[in-house]
Amino acid sequence: MCRVVYLSDDVLFVLNQCLAQRDTGKERIFYTRCSSGLCYSAAKILFFAYLNKAGFEQRGCTIHYLCHTFASELFNAGKRLKCLQQLLGRQDVEMTREALSPPEL
Repeated sequence: MCRVVYLSDDVLFVLNQCLAQRDTGKERIFYTRCSSGLCYSAAKILFFAYLNKAGFEQRGCTIHYLCHTFASELFNAGKRLKCLQQLLGRQDVEMTREALSPPEL
């Protein structure tokens, strides 16, 4: 399944920096020292480490919260549920509707 992911100019800038510094012997862009790819649990650990570094550890942020914010901002800007479903990689529209529900903090 092919999926389109939109990137802001800021994200594109950081991604290009990562690409310039990455190990060209690795197949993937993001990886850990002991693995060829970045799995969900490793991404979650990094996410919370960066939250702590930024001083946001007590604010209840989660990876799901980022997904909710992304979906809500697009929905409030007029994107249709069917479009959001594809952008979020959801299999059915009910999963997309759930992503618009306020996250539990």
